[in-house]
Amino acid sequence: MENIRVGIAQAAQLPSFIEIHNSSTILDALAIAGFKEAPGTDLLAIHRGRTLNLFVSLHAHGIKNNDRIFILQRRRKDGSRKKQFLESLSQRAPSVIEIMNRKRMKLNTEKKAEYYRILDLMYNSWENYKTFPKMLEDLLKGQEMHHTNNSSNTKQIGTNLDFMSEISEEPLPSLGFVQSNGRNVSTCGIAND
Repeated sequence: MENIRVGIAQAAQLPSFIEIHNSSTILDALAIAGFKEAPGTDLLAIHRGRTLNLFVSLHAHGIKNNDRIFILQRRRKDGSRKKQFLESLSQRAPSVIEIMNRKRMKLNTEKKAEYYRILDLMYNSWENYKTFPKMLEDLLKGQEMHHTNNSSNTKQIGTNLDFMSEISEEPLPSLGFVQSNGRNVSTCGIAND
């Protein structure tokens, strides 16, 4: 890295040439040249038709020896200082947050509805069993006993599974082919083998 000679000029003035290291930023060059940002304005640095970032080095912008940088001061619309990102966001925040909360609440209600739908499907599939009323009764009795015996030294009461001996062990129905008049015909329903 080396020192380079850079001319810095405002719009209608002759450039003032300074000697600066090429790893220095545009702001460093402006400070050496004596340019200061007036209150209520922003500085714009222009080199060969491009707007330069004030916080990036001269070398990164491709500025070489004897190049000129033109400085413009742009007045802010309201004349106040530049607002930070979070400050500008906080002015809009109530409406933005309200919209975000509405979306979140809608998503949560959709998730809850899906959760309850799946639970209903699970219990609906249990209702097809012949022993479902007995299972449900045993589950409710077990929970009731657990909640009524609220002492810390009692064990958790599980479900009574005495009704398991009543369940048949016949094979499940299967989909298959049925012979009809000597031909194999695919059945649309369930056939027991």
